[in-house]
Amino acid sequence: FNGSKYTSYLAATPEGVVCWAYRGDSNGPAGVWRLGKDGWSELKTTGEALPKPVTDGSTITVVGMRLLLTTTKGEKGVAHSGQVWAVDLKSGAVTKRDPAGREGIAVERFARESVYLPKSEMVMFGYALGKRVPFYDVAKNRWLAAAVEGSEFFAHAKDGVSVDLGLQYDAGRDLVWAVMCNLKPGSVRVLRVAWEGMTKDEVRPPNQ
Repeated sequence: FNGSKYTSYLAATPEGVVCWAYRGDSNGPAGVWRLGKDGWSELKTTGEALPKPVTDGSTITVVGMRLLLTTTKGEKGVAHSGQVWAVDLKSGAVTKRDPAGREGIAVERFARESVYLPKSEMVMFGYALGKRVPFYDVAKNRWLAAAVEGSEFFAHAKDGVSVDLGLQYDAGRDLVWAVMCNLKPGSVRVLRVAWEGMTKDEVRPPNQ
């Protein structure tokens, strides 16, 4: 695959590291590779074509033995469709999930960082959707958004856009660590995301 610091997306899975990247240059198709004892091997995929990763506008999230992918301009002629692609790492099947609330994620450039919150079965994105943070509800296949105190940290340069942000879920503490690369006071933060006083059904969709 084309190893690029901009468009090669790595993730740790229960069975090792995987990479979502281009097979060749950015005009070619994308693929998924797994790292094993004999090096990298491409996962043979079926179903939908894999979307193309883009610079500063794609995310890769591991949920069990599935990859969930989002990418800006992932569907032809759409600035960002709010689509979510699922890749089964056992079978290689690629599907479009067509989540509800996609119209609320119609932005020019979407997130590049994401983190799975297993207790709520949500994917949180390092992105400012106005003054709220977008979440993907894995179980109910829908987009949601909620105010998260301190999440203004995600925004950089202009509304929505984040750069040089790292997110990591701490299972032992049920926390999300957020780190900006320019280390200075406030560049390392910790978030506890809890739906206190509300159920997931009461969290407003992003377009409301």
